[in-house]
Amino acid sequence: MAKRIKAAGMRFLLDFHYSDVWADPAKQYKPVSWGGLPFDELTAKVRSYTKETLEAFKTDGTLPDMVQVGNEIVGGMIWPDGKNANMTKFAALVNAGIDGVRDVSPDVRIMIHSISENSPSSWLKNLVNAGVERIDVFGSPIIRNGTELRRK
Repeated sequence: MAKRIKAAGMRFLLDFHYSDVWADPAKQYKPVSWGGLPFDELTAKVRSYTKETLEAFKTDGTLPDMVQVGNEIVGGMIWPDGKNANMTKFAALVNAGIDGVRDVSPDVRIMIHSISENSPSSWLKNLVNAGVERIDVFGSPIIRNGTELRRK
């Protein structure tokens, strides 16, 4: 699919869920194969997994234009280690994903995606204050009059 996207002259966003199943605000489960890793090894794994994945795309000539580190990560990612109750660990995991991208290319844009409808700017400020500073794009749902706008 990446080859078709690139051949059509379109841009390509790769979204890392860092989970064996769909990741969203209600579930950010750690991949089973990463289950017993101590936190320092988990952060190293996030970086190496991200890097190795992007190297494969690069070798194939289909390097993404943008990478989303985590999906709908308002509550953190890779639970329980990266729950946002511990912003330091959450930020370390996000930074590990960003480092994996930067290991491959300084030009790929970094997106952080949250669905923090109540106060996305406060959520993002907390993430930045915890040490995540290399964000190019902030993805958030469109909220109008308190209602999320989605395609049906």
